[in-house]
Amino acid sequence: MKKIYTLFLILFITANTFAQTNDEAKTTKQAHKSRYAPSHVTNTRGVIWSSNFTNQTDWTTSGSSSNWVFTSTFPQTLIDTYGVQGVEAFTSTSGGQYAMLNSDGYGSVDIDAYLAMAAPISTLGKSTVVLNFEQYYGHYDDIVTVEVSDNNSTWTEFILSNNSLANNDLTANPDAMNLDISSVAANKANVYIRFRYQGNYGFFWCIDDVSITDGLTPTFNAGVLSFITPVSGCSLSSQETVSVKVKNFGNQPISSFNLSYSLNGGSAVTQAYNGTAIAPGDTAIFSFTTKVNLSNFHPVDSLISWTTLTGETSTGNDSSAWYYVINTQPSSAPYSIGFESSELYYNWTYEYNSALSNGWETYTGTSNPHIGTGYIIHYASTTNAANNWAYTTCLDLEAAKQYKVKYFYKGKTGKTNKLKVAYGTSKSAIGMTTTLIDKTLTNDTYLADSAYITPSTTGTYYIGFNMYSEANNGNFYIDDFSITEETTTNINNYSENIINVYPNPASDIINISSDEKIDNINIYNTMGQLVISTKEAKTINISSLKNGIYTIQINSNNNITTKMIQKN
Repeated sequence: MKKIYTLFLILFITANTFAQTNDEAKTTKQAHKSRYAPSHVTNTRGVIWSSNFTNQTDWTTSGSSSNWVFTSTFPQTLIDTYGVQGVEAFTSTSGGQYAMLNSDGYGSVDIDAYLAMAAPISTLGKSTVVLNFEQYYGHYDDIVTVEVSDNNSTWTEFILSNNSLANNDLTANPDAMNLDISSVAANKANVYIRFRYQGNYGFFWCIDDVSITDGLTPTFNAGVLSFITPVSGCSLSSQETVSVKVKNFGNQPISSFNLSYSLNGGSAVTQAYNGTAIAPGDTAIFSFTTKVNLSNFHPVDSLISWTTLTGETSTGNDSSAWYYVINTQPSSAPYSIGFESSELYYNWTYEYNSALSNGWETYTGTSNPHIGTGYIIHYASTTNAANNWAYTTCLDLEAAKQYKVKYFYKGKTGKTNKLKVAYGTSKSAIGMTTTLIDKTLTNDTYLADSAYITPSTTGTYYIGFNMYSEANNGNFYIDDFSITEETTTNINNYSENIINVYPNPASDIINISSDEKIDNINIYNTMGQLVISTKEAKTINISSLKNGIYTIQINSNNNITTKMIQKN
């Protein structure tokens, strides 16, 4: 499944505190305590088979070299790194040995690993077959499934409900799972079961207390999986619709229950569910009639939603995780960003395809920036082709005016990448209606590229970067993006004047050299605000400016030259 991620302010604030040590690891994990509290719906019907991993010969591992391990000790490195975010040692009911896949510990490697029963079991005469187990799972761009077969060749995949967790969320500890596998496993001479983990630098998955039973205790259990709307965007209104995806976690149909939501911890808005009955395991979309006010330009608004079901077997999974929405005030030209920690880059949006292990993210490190330490990176998969977009913040552009888009880019040595740059009025592939650049690229050092935009109508636009390379073409980097308004004189009457700005980075004084007389100089911050304006100066004191990236517009002989500098 392709997921679209917006970097929220809370991640922006904490990124330096919990940074990964591996260069170019995916964005820092910030573990969140889950909406899933322990359910402990113990299935006491007839037990066909069980294992608490005391006898490890009951199990086999296969697939990736980075695989499942049997242990009784939870990795201390996970607790040390993410303990303040809620990660703790696995506490299954039986205790002792359990199985664990620690993707975080393996780092940036593709993992497709199986934990399988060593021998099949018979369910002949059993019309209902249920798989029960306890887990502790931290989600980060990975997929966890249970697979069942009656011939050890053709496997049926059961997607677990915790795959709806947001990145960095945790299940309960432990989280009791009851999975009806009768469609594959009922009345069979041989039944095979395996747990499958797929990911790259994900989090972790612990399994214990596995049993297979011949009946299912009736359960009534509803919960909110996720928010559908509102979504982060520009100039959100006071009348935004709140829609959520609700799931029936029990094994009986449900239709009479309430849903609620709260904004920023405020008063609850509650409404009765008015849709058709939800079958066991199914989901439904519910939209509240009471709108939410997101018109204020807060750094971030937080929403949470939950269900209330009379007679519910377990209330631990009623609530969604906290959902963050950013109402972005559109930027205007000149706008520039170097993706530094001091800049507001959270309003850029990235596609990351967790199933294919490729996509865009913002990264801070010393290996691959153009200037400073921040840049955006497209992670490549060794086995899967890419087709992912990165979108700028919203940009207010005027009709008939010409704007110059500029950025720096590079790939890996010996690799070939395909990059399309386009713009349009929505952050989606179909919304990128006008292609600006479409190139095959092989450079492994930074080069600059630019294009011109002339909107036909005044409005809010986005610029998108589409990486559509074949598999195994290495990571790709973009840095120091800018958009500036161009004048007719500037575009049609280039001079041979060479202008240099130095030193760069600078902490107090910058010098500007030019073959021609400089008429005036304007310096803008990343929000497009004018912070310094001077005439005929070739030395400028920038010591009063905050650290970050700035755009300098130098007017000389009816030409405008744009430079970017970093203030340290």
